[in-house]
Amino acid sequence: MIWTAYSRRHRRVIAYHVGDAGVRSATAIYTLAKVAVGQISAIFTDANSCYHLAFKRIGAPEPHQQTKAQTHLIESSNASFR
Repeated sequence: MIWTAYSRRHRRVIAYHVGDAGVRSATAIYTLAKVAVGQISAIFTDANSCYHLAFKRIGAPEPHQQTKAQTHLIESSNASFR
C-alpha cells in the first residue's frame, strides 16, 4: 500500500510511505508530513480506523477529521495510480 500526504497549502504531495494498512504506517506518514512542512493545522483522512488509533497513540495535537469532502484531491490521485 502506498500512503500519501497532500498539502492544500503547498498544492502537492509532501510525503509518501510504503507499508501496510496499520497504525505503524499511519504514524510513519504523519511523521514524514510533519518533517516536510513543519506545522500542520488540520488532518483530514478517509475512514480507516488506524488513523484515529495512531494519532491518539502519538498524541498528535492537530484536529483530525474523517471526511470524503476534504480528501477528494488525494483520492482522485490514488485512482489514477490504480
